[in-house]
Order: sequence, then structure tokens, then C-alpha cells
Amino acid sequence: MSLAFYNDAGHVFDAVFKDRLGLKAVLYNRGFDTKKLAVIKAVVCKTLAVGKPLQAAIRKVDASILKRDHGMMLCICHDLLSGNFRGGGLRVRPLRKALDAIREIIGADILARITNTSRTAKADSKSP
Repeated sequence: MSLAFYNDAGHVFDAVFKDRLGLKAVLYNRGFDTKKLAVIKAVVCKTLAVGKPLQAAIRKVDASILKRDHGMMLCICHDLLSGNFRGGGLRVRPLRKALDAIREIIGADILARITNTSRTAKADSKSP
């Protein structure tokens, strides 16, 4: 997925996480097509489930990561930790450098929740 996708997911995440708007309302008001809507919903829901501890861990390691595009960076970090993110660039580089420290800070229980949700989603998509 491209950074434009994560940008859209980040805007939805911020609207739900910070502004306390409903997920469905934000998704449908943005006017995404059906396929993109389903993928953004999945990414945002998974990230919302671990949003607070993930945000705290990133802030402990390097608070400047979250200064710009807060929601986008949290969604990318979640996908980096789960192994679903394939990409890079200048915006992602500081997050990749801090990934090991973030893993240590969030702890095994949160990391297990992140990796289990991604494996469950992959298994569900492969079932007939």
C-alpha cells in the first residue's frame, strides 16, 4: 500500500482517535470507494485497538515522529510491527530506526495483540 493510502487511513484514525467521531460516519463522509473503504476500516480498527500504548511508546523513543501526520505514523507503525508494511521513504525512515526500541517498550502482550490480529486477518482471507 502506498503512503497516500496511509495518509487517508491516518486522517480517519485522527478523526476517530482525537476528535472522537464515529468510525462509520468518518468513513462514509470521506467518500471512499468500496474496496478502499474496507481496507482503510481494517487498518484503522487494528490501530485503534492498540493506539494509546503505541502512541506512548513512540513518544518515549522519539516524540518528533508524531509531530507531523500523527495518525498516519501510528498506522504505519502498527503495520511495521505486524509485518504488513512494505515500503519506505523519508517519512518512514525514523520509524524504522526506532522500531526495535518501540517493540521493547510496548511489551509482549501488546505486541502479541498486534501480530495475532494480522495473522488472523491473513488466515481469514485465505479461507474459502
